[in-house]
Amino acid sequence: MFYNIRINEELTDADIEVGDAYKNSTARGFEVSFVYEKLSRGGAKTIDYQFKPQYGASGFMGVGVGPAKSVDGWGKDKKIKVTSKMKKEMINTLEDAMNSKYKNSEEVDVLVRNGERLSDVLSWVKRRL
Repeated sequence: MFYNIRINEELTDADIEVGDAYKNSTARGFEVSFVYEKLSRGGAKTIDYQFKPQYGASGFMGVGVGPAKSVDGWGKDKKIKVTSKMKKEMINTLEDAMNSKYKNSEEVDVLVRNGERLSDVLSWVKRRL
């Protein structure tokens, strides 16, 4: 008997697409890593968003760069479908921060510290997710 079983196959650059979302299995709450852009030298830049934190407000938690096989936590993280509710929450977080006189709010601070423009991330969320 032959069984076609895929066990911990590593992602390649051809497997990942901009806008892919992976549930972070090691984070507490509900954190999702989104493929923000594919890099010309291979791999991808990801943006992490915490939807259900243990405490505090939802917000962007990290920006990472790595090889394709790291996008899904080296096979630990499950690919998920982005819902309209998730997309709306991210848009609201970004718009609230952009409309505030305090541009460096806690919910988007990680993006600013990593050199991301809030308007670019907002247009990416609207266009790609």
